Amino acid sequence: GMSWALMRHPDGLICDFFVSHCWAEGVFEFCTKVRRMWPRGARHLWCCFLANPQNGNIGSLLSGTPRESPFAKALEHAKYMLVVPNLRVSIYSRLWCVFEASMAIDMHLVIRMPSRPSPAVVLKVALPFLFLVVAVAASMYALRDTALLRDLEHFPSVRRPLLLLLYCSNILALLGGRVSRTLPVLYLVVVSVLVGAR
Repeated sequence: GMSWALMRHPDGLICDFFVSHCWAEGVFEFCTKVRRMWPRGARHLWCCFLANPQNGNIGSLLSGTPRESPFAKALEHAKYMLVVPNLRVSIYSRLWCVFEASMAIDMHLVIRMPSRPSPAVVLKVALPFLFLVVAVAASMYALRDTALLRDLEHFPSVRRPLLLLLYCSNILALLGGRVSRTLPVLYLVVVSVLVGAR
């Protein structure tokens, strides 16, 4: 059998980015960590499950010493090594990963490992969502006692979509600061729908 990498590139590619993993992570976890830690300027990744023929005789590839293995040959060309930890076991419970780390250190490769995002990054990502929650709550509070909401009680079939429209409009108005222009137009739309529903 042929590896997936050779099926895609029969002439092969020079590896500049080696990935070390222990087969305990899921494919989504693996891809997320590799993409997040991809080194700037790196082009060709070498990973055993893509580069070795998984449906062929792998034993013949690994019959020599570890230094003669495809892993070592790829590491000899690499500039970077990414260690992909997982949520189940230590990556260094697998001896191949220990060997890869030792060889990468001996060759002075740049070794990268995914880390948890810093509090500043978490805050930067979380703030827009927090603002959206506050905007929805403010919108619901502002509309809680309006005559329009009381009128909607007479039209149960269209009440939910129109409420959603109202809340979204209020949020957009809060975000854009155009309350005075947005709400009258929206009121006309809602009234038109109500008249049509009768």
